[in-house]
Amino acid sequence: MNGPNRAGDSQGEGALADSRSIPPPFRETIQERVRAVDLVLLIGPAVLLVWVFSLPTALRYTLVFDPAQPSLRTAFSANYVHLTWLHLLSNVAGYLLLASVVYLLAVINGTRRRFQTVVMGILLVFPVPLSYLDLVLDLPGIVLGFSGLNMALLGYGIVEISVYIRNYVTDRFDVENAPGFFFATTTFVGAMYAETTVGFVFLGASALIALFYWIEILLSIEFLIVGSKQILDHPGYVELLAGGILLSAGFVLAAFPADPVYHSSVVNIYLHFAGFAMGFISTYTWVTLGRYVRSE
Repeated sequence: MNGPNRAGDSQGEGALADSRSIPPPFRETIQERVRAVDLVLLIGPAVLLVWVFSLPTALRYTLVFDPAQPSLRTAFSANYVHLTWLHLLSNVAGYLLLASVVYLLAVINGTRRRFQTVVMGILLVFPVPLSYLDLVLDLPGIVLGFSGLNMALLGYGIVEISVYIRNYVTDRFDVENAPGFFFATTTFVGAMYAETTVGFVFLGASALIALFYWIEILLSIEFLIVGSKQILDHPGYVELLAGGILLSAGFVLAAFPADPVYHSSVVNIYLHFAGFAMGFISTYTWVTLGRYVRSE
């Protein structure tokens, strides 16, 4: 079940909320749909990151990606390597928190299999192209850390949030509106680092595209407000939506700091942005193309 069944239109506030039926109990739905195999997928990457960190430092250095000596092996392994406790804990905690929220969204949306497929794709397919991005851009320093994959998971999470709003708040909002969130993020990133002509062009283009999508979203704001009020009586639904949105915003702020230089290290904002874009675009394309194929 992907969401509440729809009844015929009624008048007044019920019509604004698209006459949605009462959503199933949140806790019972979670208990019914959660599977042990999914929990392994949620916890497994965190365990792997801790295990890799337990390896001798000299061995971990052989697993990082050095653009001066690139290899497919290190391009993959570098995404799972951390050299400091702080770096490890921030990425492990971030993954567990983000993956748990996105998983709950997928469970309630009835898209567990999509969650499994996307997360496996992020873990197995994304590491190599993310590492080689540094080589293409000729960025200084070595590549390591799980943050690019965390950002890819965030990109996917935007799609699940959009589906969730469609299913439980109002059908005036749909996955086709998800690029509004994506381009709002790219506009923020552009504003943070627009110091060149290319940066200002990127900022302007992102802002215009975001405006195009947000005009449509704002035209449905009354439906969104009424729909949100209706699910307030059903514990869990509003909390999950609010948690997903706030967590997404927090991740964006952490991934794109005003000053990327932190002590002796530099936050790789290019890798963060690439991961975010890859996670969103791949999932959004899959969902929208899937709908198109089914409609044929």
